[in-house]
Amino acid sequence: MSKLRASIDRFFERLGRTVVKKRWYLLVLLVFLSAFMISRLPKSTFDMSTEGFLHDDDPSIVRYDQYRDLFGRDEMIILMIKPESVFDLNFLKKLKDFHFDLKNSVPHLDDITSLINARVTSGNMEGIDVDDLMKDFPGTPEELQRIRDLVMENPLYKDLLISADGTLTTIILKSDAYSSGSGTYKEAVVKIDELDDFENDLDLSVDETELSLKEEEKENTVNGLEAPIIKRVPLSNEENSEMIRVIREIMSKYNSDDFPIYLSGSPVVTDYLKASMQADMRKFTILAISVIASFLFILFRRLTGVFLPIITVALSVIYTFALMQLTGTAIKLPLVILPSFLLAIGVGASVHLMTLFYKYLSDFSKEEAIAKAMGHSGLPIAMTSITTAAGLASFSQAQLAPVADLGLFASLGVFISLTFTLILIPVLIGILPIQSIKATKNGGQPNIMDRILLKCGDLAVDHSWKVVIISFGILVFSVLGIMRLNVTHDVLRWFPVGSEIRDNTELIDNKMRGTLAVEVVVDTNKKTGLYHPEVLNKMEALSNDLLEYKADEGGVVVGKTVSLVDTIKEINKAVNEGKQEEDKIPQNWKLVAQLLFLFQNSGSDDLKD
Repeated sequence: MSKLRASIDRFFERLGRTVVKKRWYLLVLLVFLSAFMISRLPKSTFDMSTEGFLHDDDPSIVRYDQYRDLFGRDEMIILMIKPESVFDLNFLKKLKDFHFDLKNSVPHLDDITSLINARVTSGNMEGIDVDDLMKDFPGTPEELQRIRDLVMENPLYKDLLISADGTLTTIILKSDAYSSGSGTYKEAVVKIDELDDFENDLDLSVDETELSLKEEEKENTVNGLEAPIIKRVPLSNEENSEMIRVIREIMSKYNSDDFPIYLSGSPVVTDYLKASMQADMRKFTILAISVIASFLFILFRRLTGVFLPIITVALSVIYTFALMQLTGTAIKLPLVILPSFLLAIGVGASVHLMTLFYKYLSDFSKEEAIAKAMGHSGLPIAMTSITTAAGLASFSQAQLAPVADLGLFASLGVFISLTFTLILIPVLIGILPIQSIKATKNGGQPNIMDRILLKCGDLAVDHSWKVVIISFGILVFSVLGIMRLNVTHDVLRWFPVGSEIRDNTELIDNKMRGTLAVEVVVDTNKKTGLYHPEVLNKMEALSNDLLEYKADEGGVVVGKTVSLVDTIKEINKAVNEGKQEEDKIPQNWKLVAQLLFLFQNSGSDDLKD
């Protein structure tokens, strides 16, 4: 074993001499390689989405992609306005201007809904009319009162477009599901239209027994649909940020004391989270470098002792993130700790090598000192880095994608740091003018750092049992603390009280009963299954049950449910002269099919939503 160790030490010693000898060639190579890596950093991408926490082949992501292909993006941007009076002509005029300014200017916008274009369904001699609420803008108090009555009597508007007390209103924006460079949602649903067009499927001559929901008749279900032939990329974080930026710019033109606007919604939280993460990464990296540099200066008392370790670990971080960009890996939330982590882990190997180099420099030439330092510390440094990287690499199999990415790239970063320690530091030592100094002063007495370490050793030896007992007590206390940990993923609580996004979201949650959407896909196993009253009755019962739900933790409630059932009840009421008692599901499948047929032919595209 001693021969093997001696052989390894000689290998590292030869490596040190070779690196110093070839220092100029290696420096030029590292400069060009580093320039290339640095050029990749601005092209790094960020992914703050919830689906970014899962791998692309995760069953939940596969199902969500199928949902997105059918229905588009499920996350909404909400603008809540709190005027003195919603039903005021001056306010509604400003709301109209704001609505159309957003509609005409916001990029990647799929749909926008407010009181200006809210759906109004009414009956006529030929069937039904579906128009915008303010297709004809009110100009008299009587017309304004009619608008007010329509709004306050429509249950679909309540807690969606207007608060229950009629004091607040919202504008809801829905973005495109896919990036503008990979096809749009409207293009994606063409296939679905061909498969599932109500007008083409409508056949009132079919016997009702043929509409029974049998498992063996399952066809064209949500889970059974194949993925699109053309691979489309979901709306990127950059496109989402562009959308939010334009919305904020338009908001600034309208926001005033009589027109206060509050912005929230999942895409806004995601954008805020991205900006916060980028700021935190910069702040933590600068803080880590400052703390490390301070301790290095206290330890070595010379500039090279600060500069060489810092440049080594800094380049390790740069190379790691450049590799992420080159492999198409987005920076996700847990990776915010990666720069600070690599700085803290990587500097240890550099300090070990530099300490021995300065020790040998008192008795040997610069080239010989680095060779002997490499021979003495090469194996411990390599083994420490390898075992650390191996431990981190075990996370690469984690079910959560960011944790797997952290394990993979943190381990690569440790290897990169090891490489720079063994190559870059000897290269720079061979180039820079470094003078030898004595390791001790004051007649050979140890310096302050040595004295502190000696006292720590004396304490551990002289009071060993006390150290063991205290350490065991800390261990027990820590275990008890771990058992009290709670697992949660409440993104909003990550922001401090008083931050804009948290205050706005909590205000809208309180006034409009929620800003987050949960989509439930009902699969009838048959294209015409949604004509069947039994299915619709169960959907209505499910909606009513959900409205009674309240979570044990956090007091989370369901504020509102919207489904095809509400649309059918709305149409049924309209064709029956607006009678309130007709606000119900018809119990005849042919009548349900006829109502949907009339609604589709009215010109409205809301049925697809």
